Amino acid sequence: MSGIGIALLVILIVIISLLVIVLISPVTYRIDINGRHPYTFEGKLSWLYRIFSVHVRYEQGKPFFKEVYILGRMKIGPARDYEEWLAKRVEEVDMEASKQYDEPIGTEEVHVEEKDKEPVIEKVVFTEDGNIQEIVCQSDDTVTGTDDANHKKKTIFSSLQEFTATLADKKEQFHKKIDNVLQKDSKVPFDWWVPYVKNPALYKALYVVSKRMYDHSKPRKMYIEGTYGCGNAYYTGLIAGVLYSVWPHGMKDVRLEYIKPVCDGSGYIYGRIIPAVMAWYGTQFMVTKAVRTFVVAGMKVFFIKRKEAKAKQSVA
Repeated sequence: MSGIGIALLVILIVIISLLVIVLISPVTYRIDINGRHPYTFEGKLSWLYRIFSVHVRYEQGKPFFKEVYILGRMKIGPARDYEEWLAKRVEEVDMEASKQYDEPIGTEEVHVEEKDKEPVIEKVVFTEDGNIQEIVCQSDDTVTGTDDANHKKKTIFSSLQEFTATLADKKEQFHKKIDNVLQKDSKVPFDWWVPYVKNPALYKALYVVSKRMYDHSKPRKMYIEGTYGCGNAYYTGLIAGVLYSVWPHGMKDVRLEYIKPVCDGSGYIYGRIIPAVMAWYGTQFMVTKAVRTFVVAGMKVFFIKRKEAKAKQSVA
């Protein structure tokens, strides 16, 4: 095997190894809650250490803490906030310094006021009643008398004509858009997708894949301890019955108060999600018959639409 072949094989092995690491590395999450004073809440979500990481924490009497890492770089967090504040402060100092250097020293501005030139009247036109009809000046400015109202009427009329023409153009464009949406000239009906969406097999496959993903991503560890009660014996009994029937092994450190409302305890939830498993479930969903037929029909519609668009462009 030549050196180039060995190098390509090594590169291929490295790429496959990285892909396997990405797919099998779990996304972990954890939620901690403390109902005793001081109240605290903490949530963590991480994948491949800091390739993607979200950390939030709240403690009673202290500021809310948040930290986000994407591809190993901090996007939100105390260090990021400090860097932004420092950069902003440096810009403000630079702007203040530049303003000081740009100010002229020992110069006075002298403003010379120019008198407005009076227009020279060339011609005055009177009406039969003796009123001024028009004044023509040398600066080509016209001051009208009785014709001012007629001029305003003409201006308003022309504006209305332009507005009406604009409305007609907008209406025509709107009808064209509606025709394009309804696809009157297309071989494919507008509601071609309705039979596929109404297919019960599609929802059955969606339910199956949703249940599988939930079973995989649900919390692996849950713990709660303390004393709890809603202040109503009837509702507290109902809640206790549900909890003891669904989660009997997790109630050993829980005490229920039936008389008065109380919430004094703590707990945590921990779980993980493996991307390879989720991708496998998604692939199984995509290869089901209901999804396959929907995707194939969508591809056919896409190519038909593309062909029709090219035909319209060639005609135009």
